[in-house]
Amino acid sequence: MKKEKAKKVTSKKTKVKSEMVVHTSQPAKKEMIWSNASEIMASGREDIKTAVANQMMNLATAVFKLPPQGITILANQPYINKVGWKIKMREYHADKYRIKTEWKHFADPNEQYAIVEAIIEVKDAKGNWDEAARAVGEATKTNIKLAAVKETLNMMAETRAKNRAMSDFIGARAIEDAVKTLGVMRNKNEVSDEQAHVITEAAKVTAEEMPGDKQETTTVNTNAFSFIAKLKIELFKRGIETARGAVEYVNKVTDAQLSSFEEVDETLAKVVLVEIAKKPIKK
Repeated sequence: MKKEKAKKVTSKKTKVKSEMVVHTSQPAKKEMIWSNASEIMASGREDIKTAVANQMMNLATAVFKLPPQGITILANQPYINKVGWKIKMREYHADKYRIKTEWKHFADPNEQYAIVEAIIEVKDAKGNWDEAARAVGEATKTNIKLAAVKETLNMMAETRAKNRAMSDFIGARAIEDAVKTLGVMRNKNEVSDEQAHVITEAAKVTAEEMPGDKQETTTVNTNAFSFIAKLKIELFKRGIETARGAVEYVNKVTDAQLSSFEEVDETLAKVVLVEIAKKPIKK
């Protein structure tokens, strides 16, 4: 009997379709999930900046008891603006005050600087007006930060004069009230020491006082604001309001022998400004 050949038994296998993955050095056509990472991160930073600015706005309005319109945020630093100072004046003195202005130099196309003096008067119990504060405001294109108001020098000078007068008059009281409020908030852990310090700075310099950009403050445009024009402003701030008084001052600090202020050139004006800077204004 012939032996039958044993049949090779094989199990049936299900064919599995597989795909081959080929790794190449070529970039995939499909956009990677983090290809826009820089945009996302930048957006995140902007969100953080906005959040910080909003937080400082909320703190400043709460501490100084002002609406948002009375506070300006610049680089996350709050400042009381002209609206805010007017509100504080009404809070402290109701309608028993008035602000007058006296123009010293009106800006024009040829001499682009403005100087104005603001005087605050308060009504006493008898109805008489007594002077309470006085301050000078000046404006040039180089000491204005916002481009939109660089062409309104007279308006800015007047605003600064009034702000300075109001700040001199009620600034200390506003800060004292703010410190009291901050003390209560700090006890409740509603504000940090650093935030409290930033907030108290809000009443020391007004929003309209902020200087121009760094490039503008270091580069003098002689057509817009020469050293001579700046010298006139600095002399006026020191009580020298006449050309005769100005030339006498220049002769005194430089040993020059000028007979008219018209003889002062840019180089000499710059020298005098350096000397003036050594002698701060007495308050």
